[in-house]
Amino acid sequence: MNKGHIGHSSTIFNNSIYFTMRDVNIIGRIDIKTGITNYLIGPDEESAYKTDLYGGICVTENEVILCPYNANHLWIYTRTDHNWTKYDIPWHGMGDHAYQFTGAFLKDNKVFMMGDHALDIYVFDLQLREGKYILKEKKQLWGGSYALWDNKLAVGISYTNNYLLLDLETYEQKTESISDIGRIAGIQYDDGKLWFVPRNCENGRIVVTDLSGNIINSYVLNNGGEVLGGLKTGNAMYVYGVAMPTYKLNVDTALVSRIDSKFFMTSGNDNNSKLATTFDGMILAFGRDTHKFEIKIDNNVMDEYIGLCKQYNGNDYAIMHEDGFMDLNYFIKLLN
Repeated sequence: MNKGHIGHSSTIFNNSIYFTMRDVNIIGRIDIKTGITNYLIGPDEESAYKTDLYGGICVTENEVILCPYNANHLWIYTRTDHNWTKYDIPWHGMGDHAYQFTGAFLKDNKVFMMGDHALDIYVFDLQLREGKYILKEKKQLWGGSYALWDNKLAVGISYTNNYLLLDLETYEQKTESISDIGRIAGIQYDDGKLWFVPRNCENGRIVVTDLSGNIINSYVLNNGGEVLGGLKTGNAMYVYGVAMPTYKLNVDTALVSRIDSKFFMTSGNDNNSKLATTFDGMILAFGRDTHKFEIKIDNNVMDEYIGLCKQYNGNDYAIMHEDGFMDLNYFIKLLN
């Protein structure tokens, strides 16, 4: 029986989507313009098959950075020599090294990793090849849907209506609260405003504030489901989650409509990293129920990808590119 694989974290770099897989140690890359997909085998030291190895992925011109979720280390892949290098991250969170970081992003050649069970934000300097924790107080963060603007980060504090506001240059930090929302599932920045998405979709509200925290507007959802995050693009806010359809809020009319496609459904449990993003007006997300990655443009699926190759032998199963990624479009061997 063929086994599909679900994406777990993703990022955009040079017109390509880079993504990690939820249940296998493989990194994928999709060229947005051509739809061509390449795959890279992850570090050998990590398990070949393990759920949610990586909680975030960042990409530079010459490197791919994997941030640990259930993995043991921060890993950096160098395209020029095809080598993986590991970096230890000191542990000062709760429990063991599981569920470490959800969500990561690059800023000024530094990788910011938002801690789940790590209870902190870890900043790794790519030039110095060293990192440190920066929060004054430990906080369990939900890095699956966060907001960035003007050297600022807003990220929800798990299971609360509070969020962390962080200056990315000075590391000045404070905790803010938002009313009328219950628990925060996601935060988006758009045109000088913050959009807060509730964890509970039933009788929940999307709350809009200015950057000082003053409420400008709110929109009632009144639909069932456990929300994992939201996407603000144009005049629409998309709300997605577990065991629920995706809902689209038309900001101009305040009407909420249901999207029957599972396109925005994120994969897995409550602790996913950022699984959906926007790029040049396109909505990109991983399919949850369909077990495939999809690109959607104006509600049309451009392409779908199912099945990955773990075993390869020269050109028998894969064409190896200069940077180590394999072209599997014509040489796919499905995992059984």
